Amino acid sequence: FYQTDSTGGSVWVIKPGQTLPKHYHHNSDDIWVILQGTGVFYPTPDTEVPFTKGQVIVSKKGECHGAKNTGTEDIVFVSIVAPVPSDYDPVTTN
Repeated sequence: FYQTDSTGGSVWVIKPGQTLPKHYHHNSDDIWVILQGTGVFYPTPDTEVPFTKGQVIVSKKGECHGAKNTGTEDIVFVSIVAPVPSDYDPVTTN
């Protein structure tokens, strides 16, 4: 929903049962503010951590992150990424 020379912000919606694929940003931090819903967060490719509305999740540059909606309502969160532009490197499975 915005971008400056230093940061970018977006609003994400993850529907029940949907997954935001696990990925990395090698040069940017990604901060999520959970506004609605419940799900699991992936701080590593093989780790699931439950989260719910009201939480803030910080992924430092180079750290895995992604999410799955395990609830019955949409997950809605604001993502702030800095610095921009941010790269996107999907987690690959062998």
